[in-house]
Amino acid sequence: GSKEIEVAIKDIFLSFFTERSYEYLKRNGISYNEVSTAIVVQKMVQAEVSGIMYTYDPITTDQNNVSIEAVFGLGDVLTDGNINPDIYTVSKQTLEIIEKKIVPQEWMKVRKMGETESLEHLQKITISQMWQYSQKLDDSLVRELTKLADTIEKALGEPQVIEWAMERGSIYILQAKSIGLTTDSTLKTLHETARKITSMKDIDTFATMVDKTPITISHQAPRTETPVVLPPETLLFTGNPASSGVVYGEALLIPSASALTQESIETLKLQITKKHILVTDEFSAMLEPLFFIAGGVITNFGGANSDVGLLTREAKIPAIVGTRIATSYLQSRALLKIDGASGAIYRVDFIPEKLPEQEEKLVTPSKKKKKLKKKKVRVTEIEPKVEVITEDIPFVPVKDRKKIRHDSPIKIFLQESENSPYVYLPLGAQVLENDYEAVMIPITDANKSEVSFSKKVKSGTDSALYVTLSDNPSFDALLQAKRTLAAQGFRRSKRTKFIVAIGTMYGLLNTKNLADLGVDGVLFDMTQLTTAYRPGAKSVDTELWKLMTETLTSVKKQKLSYIGVVLPKEYFTVPLRKELHPLFKQGITSIVFTEHLPHALEKDVQDIENEVMKIQLG
Repeated sequence: GSKEIEVAIKDIFLSFFTERSYEYLKRNGISYNEVSTAIVVQKMVQAEVSGIMYTYDPITTDQNNVSIEAVFGLGDVLTDGNINPDIYTVSKQTLEIIEKKIVPQEWMKVRKMGETESLEHLQKITISQMWQYSQKLDDSLVRELTKLADTIEKALGEPQVIEWAMERGSIYILQAKSIGLTTDSTLKTLHETARKITSMKDIDTFATMVDKTPITISHQAPRTETPVVLPPETLLFTGNPASSGVVYGEALLIPSASALTQESIETLKLQITKKHILVTDEFSAMLEPLFFIAGGVITNFGGANSDVGLLTREAKIPAIVGTRIATSYLQSRALLKIDGASGAIYRVDFIPEKLPEQEEKLVTPSKKKKKLKKKKVRVTEIEPKVEVITEDIPFVPVKDRKKIRHDSPIKIFLQESENSPYVYLPLGAQVLENDYEAVMIPITDANKSEVSFSKKVKSGTDSALYVTLSDNPSFDALLQAKRTLAAQGFRRSKRTKFIVAIGTMYGLLNTKNLADLGVDGVLFDMTQLTTAYRPGAKSVDTELWKLMTETLTSVKKQKLSYIGVVLPKEYFTVPLRKELHPLFKQGITSIVFTEHLPHALEKDVQDIENEVMKIQLG
């Protein structure tokens, strides 16, 4: 109403005479008589979902992909780093969603409606548990945003950081900022200015200075050419990559930046060096100058496109955000290694004086308004050392193995058997001598033993690898397992497939969302699902078969490369039981028997394969 407009006009006019405005005019030799202020009245978008997107991947610097972060409600919580966002990585050319991370959100900030005496329109509200784990944006809107990002980048002629909001299904572009290049001299000036801060006003001036600094695509931590001995390391936990690079340092815990005083800032400024890693809850302007002095940053909250991500990439130091537990898990003076490319945090015994040489990739955006040349830039990572467990696991070189040839599209996995071209190997099993079409390895929580065994199998065979990841108990557990594997050099590839093992009712009801979290397929464990659905049952319930069939109807639309089912050993029969027929008609192309079948013959496997194909062909 008109009363609110009057209040707003007064507030805007008064803001012209704040200390910050006065200092700015004084610094630049401008008189109040020379300037005026404008007041714009416009409709505010009631953002149901909002976020930031980069027209390139800010971590890998791949200009073929768009990186999108999304939160429920207003987007200032994202830039401030108060909330961990959903993250989507999408191909510009194909609009394929390459990676998707869905993060629970407990609260959001919204615009409060109605006339008020002041301009305090923002309100923090709790999100119901039913919606906390839901995906912020439908896939169709993710692709629409990607198209917009590509269009804006081409129109402006260089990579962009874009703010957006969504209201009633419509996308609004709020701001686009071009990517420039921070020179070494600019970085040196920022570093020196941060050291000279002596008052709260200086912090405000420094923030203005940083705002004027162009965001850089290149943000690799410096490396030396001298060979060094690196310390042994233990993976502690992982977070979201925000700025790439590897750094060793001593943890400096700052649980709450809001409690800092000018005196404490002065003390920290004198204490912090490049051998310190700041560990804090979330971003604060008080901490901003310290980022240009420290060697690395870890936070509980925030995304790659939050202020923490932007500033640490400007400062060219590694950063890991969204850990949730960093300030409660880590203590000051703990010796750490952080890998900003994978999001991994390690405990180490000592800090090396230098780091191994690592090539820095620099992407220079075009200044001309023309279509950008897309070039994928690879960032070399230092693969962490992992202790390989070799006891009691015989190794047979690939060249000495017998290759099992097989042309059937149906995959029948048997445990440690030479009668199928597909073999299931649980932790600690003997690596068999033959070279199979594929080997399936179960991983529950990606601990050292599981990863070491998986690497042993991978190095000893040319077979395709199917790594099954447990969905229990949540989306976070699956994402944590993926990040932990990536941190130890075990990633998805053409040869290595990540499969979600569905063994709980929660997992079954959320199969579609779990399959969207950057995996190659799903594996339904009927033995575990039977126990979860009806404890004490000795056979699969009729209603469970029906629920499985309905789930497969939606899953098969996701174009997964693998859809399988784990069956009890009594289902290894020909002809196949009738209750299995609807599953194969709905897209199941693989059966896994995790129990040992000593009497299974190669002919039995072939008979089951043939019958499955007949069922699928009708």
